[in-house]
Amino acid sequence: MRKLELENGPLALYLGLVMAVAIMAFSPGLLNADSIDMLNQSVTGRYHDWHSPLMTLAWSLLGHVKPGPAPMLVMELLLFVVGTYLILARVFRSAWIAIGAATLIILLPPIFGSLGVVNKDMLGLSLFATMIGLFGADLAHRKARLAVAWVAFGVLMCAVRTDYLPFFFWACAARIWVSLSWRLPKRSTPADALMIVGAVAVSIVAALIFALATAISIGVVNYGALGADRRYPIQATLLHDIAGVSVAHNDNLYPSWIKNRGVTLEAIRKRYATHAGDPLFWGGEPRVPFASSPAEFMELRGAWLMAVGSNPKAYLRHRLAVIACLVKSCTSAYGHFQYATDPRYGNLVDYDRMGLNEPIAGANMRAGYLKWAAGTVLARAPLYIVSLFLCMSLLLAAPWASRPRVPSPVHDHVRTVSGALGLGAASHLLVLGLLTPAANFRYLTPTIFVAAILLLYALFTVCESQWPIRIASAISRLNHRARN
Repeated sequence: MRKLELENGPLALYLGLVMAVAIMAFSPGLLNADSIDMLNQSVTGRYHDWHSPLMTLAWSLLGHVKPGPAPMLVMELLLFVVGTYLILARVFRSAWIAIGAATLIILLPPIFGSLGVVNKDMLGLSLFATMIGLFGADLAHRKARLAVAWVAFGVLMCAVRTDYLPFFFWACAARIWVSLSWRLPKRSTPADALMIVGAVAVSIVAALIFALATAISIGVVNYGALGADRRYPIQATLLHDIAGVSVAHNDNLYPSWIKNRGVTLEAIRKRYATHAGDPLFWGGEPRVPFASSPAEFMELRGAWLMAVGSNPKAYLRHRLAVIACLVKSCTSAYGHFQYATDPRYGNLVDYDRMGLNEPIAGANMRAGYLKWAAGTVLARAPLYIVSLFLCMSLLLAAPWASRPRVPSPVHDHVRTVSGALGLGAASHLLVLGLLTPAANFRYLTPTIFVAAILLLYALFTVCESQWPIRIASAISRLNHRARN
């Protein structure tokens, strides 16, 4: 692979400029309800697992540098910029083409509208971008320290956003496969085909074991080292699912401890909404309560299993309706952010201690135009739906159909990264379809980000292949025959 020299300097300068502009526009950072909850935990030192305890710990440590969201904003943007640089600079020869590709990624509405938001979604995306960039560098240079680096960022990514685990799993599987494929014979006998199948199986099983070990380790750190309270965040999905099945089945299927608090079938019908469970939890009395003890959660899980097992069609209709709302939500990509100046959160935040005073209001005003432009001009559902399926098609067709005549490490790197990201995106969509608690478009941010990378990588593969040359030669021959 060619070495990265000063030809990538303009790309680094451009991304640094983007980071500086974002900091000036959004400083000290925009906060939603989740962000304020985490910031409050970072000050009090009492963590719970509804949000990432590890991110809350990092926020607490950054608070010694400067109170408030500003240090976390800088860290998020720095990780995102570094990851984007590594993803693009190792593939495109021209730095100016790489700058155009970076602009395309940055202007994606889910990313453009989230650059200034300090929350687990943006930090998870930034860690994801860095992991992808280091993963590609590891494939290109095959150095142990790069492998350790991308695995470390992958583990941190999963600790911040558990739903990103499929991307980490397929990256591990792809890397193990690459290590094994170097030792496989290059012949094409039946015995060799059997060895290839065995290597694929070993890669998937080993990656699955490593992903499970990662998830267990994250749990040990959260509940053991950090002492986070168990809030069972998955119960938001379980409660929403049971409500959907109850409405369809015309029967209150909630466990007894919820029924005993006055939650009737009529109340469920009145407050059930396909797009989210929020109206059930906070829409008025009687509210559907969350489990506050292991015994209540076990009873809730049993009620969910019984509801799904006895009414599978109603459950599938409910989940498909949630997915439809999730796709439809990309017409208004950002929703309503709850900022730190919202008086409803005054009882959660010690403003003086956190340094959250006038700067937040100023950030809202400076960021207003950017949010308006992204939300009204760029965010349109048909564009992203078509782009997603187009990129998936290119993933399947272009990297293999346009192989160069001379094997290239860059092409091998692009094919491996594209395959891992494509499988990760498909798995992530499946996880969202089964487990998403609400139809919030920010949950699709990694999928849209991956779709953009796959499109750019597919275009690179096509342009680096012999197709453009053959097309130009064919046109030249046709012109020559026409003149003669």
